[in-house]
Amino acid sequence: DRAVDRLLASPHYGERWARPWLDVARYADSNGYSIDAPRQIWKYRDWVVNALNRDLPFDQFVVDQLAGDLLPSATTDQRVATGFNRNTQINQEGGIDPEQFRIEAVMDRVNTLGSAFLGLTIGCAQCHDHKFDQIKQKEYYSLFAFFNSTVEDGHGENRPGGTLVFDENGEAHPTLANETRAAQAAVRSYLETVGAEIEPWRQALPAADRAKQRSASLRAALDVPWEKQTFAQRRSVYTLARPGDAAFKALNAKSLDLDRREGRARSTLVMQELPKPRETHLFINGDFTRKADPVTPGTLAVLPPLNPANPALPNRLDLARWLVDPAH
Repeated sequence: DRAVDRLLASPHYGERWARPWLDVARYADSNGYSIDAPRQIWKYRDWVVNALNRDLPFDQFVVDQLAGDLLPSATTDQRVATGFNRNTQINQEGGIDPEQFRIEAVMDRVNTLGSAFLGLTIGCAQCHDHKFDQIKQKEYYSLFAFFNSTVEDGHGENRPGGTLVFDENGEAHPTLANETRAAQAAVRSYLETVGAEIEPWRQALPAADRAKQRSASLRAALDVPWEKQTFAQRRSVYTLARPGDAAFKALNAKSLDLDRREGRARSTLVMQELPKPRETHLFINGDFTRKADPVTPGTLAVLPPLNPANPALPNRLDLARWLVDPAH
């Protein structure tokens, strides 16, 4: 008994038993395909380890991963948990059709739902009615509809929400990237308005004054005409040229601070619904270019019925709660 208690209390318990689940969740620290660029999603891995170590009930384990972002007053941890469905591959090769690989990511989520939670290989039904199980092709796309309206970073989209950013203190900071860009834009705009007066000063600066600058990048910037300088060069040249400009000092200090904080920030991929759902269609032979009848979110007819909170538009939270319904 003491040996069992010792093993269950060990933090390595969660590490050991997270491994098979992370395989089911197709966890990886890179995007896959030929480029296989690195991705940050290790906070999801840590969430799984911690969930096991704190003995999170299985129904909550399922709901948090499938729909933690849709829970009322969702916590940061519950949003991190939805990385389960962001573990799909992301293709960043040039010349691809981003929509094709977004569709493939959604199909991967449907197929993983079957293998991880239903014990069924439902992927056959993306092309035709399943030959060996009672799964219709239309039902496959009804499951597809649950996952078809999320933000997809990396698939040619530029919508906020699919990445959760944490500042250097480990606190969730969803607006950090936007704040950094806004601060840079303010400095850039200010430099545009005062830049013309700096060029004569730069040209007249004695060679000895240029040479004594300790920063090699600043010395190089002083040799470049203002109109050809990069944003970073303009910022450093103007700082040297106008050390007493208190507006500029304030704007620049804020921008540099946010640059530093974003540089130390960490992020993780999460699920987030679009403001307006995408329309889902059945694909003829599974080909996304051959759309057939529209379908709405729904489950398999052979299994107990779904009882959504909003019958007009069932969502992933309804699906997750259906999976762990104690009445099954």
